[in-house]
Amino acid sequence: MQSTTNIQTPVIGLSTYRGGASELLNPFIGDPCLILETVSPEWSQEYESHKGAFRVTTLDHPETPVLALEMSAGKCYHFTLMDLTDPELCSVLETWIRKGCFVVAERRGDQVAVSGCRLTDEYVRMIEKARNGRVPCGSEAFLQFSQVLIQGGTCERFAASNMSSRDVEPVVEIQVLKSATRCE
Repeated sequence: MQSTTNIQTPVIGLSTYRGGASELLNPFIGDPCLILETVSPEWSQEYESHKGAFRVTTLDHPETPVLALEMSAGKCYHFTLMDLTDPELCSVLETWIRKGCFVVAERRGDQVAVSGCRLTDEYVRMIEKARNGRVPCGSEAFLQFSQVLIQGGTCERFAASNMSSRDVEPVVEIQVLKSATRCE
């Protein structure tokens, strides 16, 4: 029997920003950048009629704090979950915090959108508070907590609560950055 299941494994990782987008992002050439991929076809139409937005938050867990990058446009939400106890991510975060911004390269179909995600003082305080005094506990606790968030529908409920119209179902994508090792 032939399967009709379509399984997609979107790209997510860290790389080095090489430039080529807006001149406003030139100060970030050579810095780590987040690479992600949105796969729902709704993203393209939502970007045509809604301005995209980034938000940074932390999710606290007794064993592992999680950094969540929320990207949204209209009814579409994309959450990137990152392990705040990962020493490599902490090193990347130091660069991003020092610069007050980081570059996100988003693959959407056959196009790539490159933009900056500003780290406000509020975001920096939130990240520092979540990281304060935490020791690396290994990725197992992070992956288990991420699985609970995904299976429990936490991100979907959050997106639905932020929708201006309760008649519209949000389109939610979640990616987990398992390693902050840069791929070049």
